[in-house]
Amino acid sequence: MKNALPLLVCIFMWCMHLSLSAQVIKEEPFAYSQELFDAAKKGDADAMYKIGLCYYVGKAGNPQLLRSENPLEQDHKKAFDLLSKAAKKGSALAMLNLGNMYTTGIGTPKGVDLKLAIDWLEKSGEAGCPDAYANIGFMYATRYLLLLQNRIIKIKSKDASQAYKICCDKAIEYYQMAYEKGSAVGAYNLAIAYKNGELLRPIDYQAHVAWLRKAANLGFSQAVNDLAVSYITGIGIDRDIRSGLNLLKMAASANDKMALHNLGVYTYNGLGFTMDKETAVLYFLRANQYGYNNLSALNECYAAGLQNAKNFASYNEWFNYMNTTYPLSAKLPELTIPQRQVVYTTPIGSVVNDCGSWTILNEDSVSITENQYDLIQLYPETGRLTAMRFGLSTTLAADGSEEIPLFEQMLNPLETTTDENKIFATSLQILQTDNYNTLNYRSAAYFNMAVYYFNLTQKTGGSNYDIPQIYLNKVLEEDPEFEEARDFLSAIEEEQEAIRKQKRKERRALMWDCIFSITKAVVDVAVDITADLAEKERQKREKQEARQAEIRAKNKATRARLSANQKASKAKFANSINRRYASRAYSGYVEQINNMKLYPDRYDQQLKDNAQQHMETLRVKYGIPYHETEDW
Repeated sequence: MKNALPLLVCIFMWCMHLSLSAQVIKEEPFAYSQELFDAAKKGDADAMYKIGLCYYVGKAGNPQLLRSENPLEQDHKKAFDLLSKAAKKGSALAMLNLGNMYTTGIGTPKGVDLKLAIDWLEKSGEAGCPDAYANIGFMYATRYLLLLQNRIIKIKSKDASQAYKICCDKAIEYYQMAYEKGSAVGAYNLAIAYKNGELLRPIDYQAHVAWLRKAANLGFSQAVNDLAVSYITGIGIDRDIRSGLNLLKMAASANDKMALHNLGVYTYNGLGFTMDKETAVLYFLRANQYGYNNLSALNECYAAGLQNAKNFASYNEWFNYMNTTYPLSAKLPELTIPQRQVVYTTPIGSVVNDCGSWTILNEDSVSITENQYDLIQLYPETGRLTAMRFGLSTTLAADGSEEIPLFEQMLNPLETTTDENKIFATSLQILQTDNYNTLNYRSAAYFNMAVYYFNLTQKTGGSNYDIPQIYLNKVLEEDPEFEEARDFLSAIEEEQEAIRKQKRKERRALMWDCIFSITKAVVDVAVDITADLAEKERQKREKQEARQAEIRAKNKATRARLSANQKASKAKFANSINRRYASRAYSGYVEQINNMKLYPDRYDQQLKDNAQQHMETLRVKYGIPYHETEDW
């Protein structure tokens, strides 16, 4: 026993670990407080995540997210910084919101970055937040072209339809993964896909309701509201107004804005509830306070003078009064659903019904209830009951059977009309109502849907026949011997193959056009580059020649100046030498004349005149100054 105790402890701890690791992390409403703000400053991951959200939504806030007033101004940069720090510390919800910010590009340093968005959302999912996988699925469902451009989706060809199919499959895969790990959002998104025929899935209201139920079971109030609407309208499920109204009340108690608005609509018009327009206004207001855009309904209530509206001069004054008088903390009046009424009773044994849809009241009678039909009216003058459902009507026989079966009435338009829209609507109605294929007409209805979508694709100029192919495959599942469907499917596949061949041919032609265009462009660029180089070389050569000519001209001028200077120097030198000789000669003449003056008898007059004449010549020629000795 002593040896078994540690083993039991280990098993207990392991079970605790599994229960904790399997815990689903979801965003829950929280209240802002100074303590939360201080904890964020100190680095608490959960507090940083919550304060980051407060900065992201700002004072306007989100009444479904924040339980108290948010005093912080909207600041996406601070939100991003806080969420980044919290994410790095392991906060799965911070990773979720960080991935969402990268998806939208709001507050991030470089705008939209889908690769980082997917990385952070994947980490959030691994950390226990399954809604992150649903967000990745939504990204694949709505942003496939951007995913293709960023090479997150890689395909060999340029066919966008192939990328779209890959993204649709990825979206479905992530939605299912999210649901399997506990995300109601994943289930809800799948429900919407089947309702609207999105992600290459056919419209299937039964699948829509099935996924709505799964999302509702996980507590998603929006799914509860949509499931309620399905019950009330009878689309994809047997109509049950009271069950639908109860579900609406359940969703409204979870503050679902659409459910609150719908309750206002039904109360205002007296559908299912006792008509009470004054109470309906309060439900409209509460839906608006939670962010639902129903101003037209509130305007109608103001125009009708409800809730003291006649005492206010304008709609805005009345609206402010209503918000002040009935804040979110105020409790709404309780709505009561009337008890189900039995409208027709017939003895047991007199009614034969194939689906067991009669309700047994006691041992000797059965009844037709409101749940079976949209409306049952008794005509006292005839004592006959008229029952209506799916927009069709019939008279009930004494045994409660339909004199003109409603299902047969549905088939009549298919036999009498050529209007494609009418055929489509009737086929869809059959698929929604004849769940058990009692008319053996579901395969024909699927075939009509395939024809409708095929013609629609051709009218819009498309080439993607995935939806018609899906419906044709459903035809063959219902009836493998449906030859027209098999031939139609083969024809579509052949046409698809022809389209693919044509696209391949066009791609090859486009490729060669691109090659020729690129080659021509390269040649043109090469020619332009060569011409530019030649022009630059010519300009360079001309500049060099001009420079050399300028240098030669300068050198020539320099040589001429030096030559002139040299000549001037030589002339000056020669002049100086001649001047010295002339000066000596002049001095000699002066000395000779002086001697003539001393010895006049020795020299004749002719010699004197010659000496005087030579002196005068030298003085004039060489600028010799006058000398006193020259004075006779």
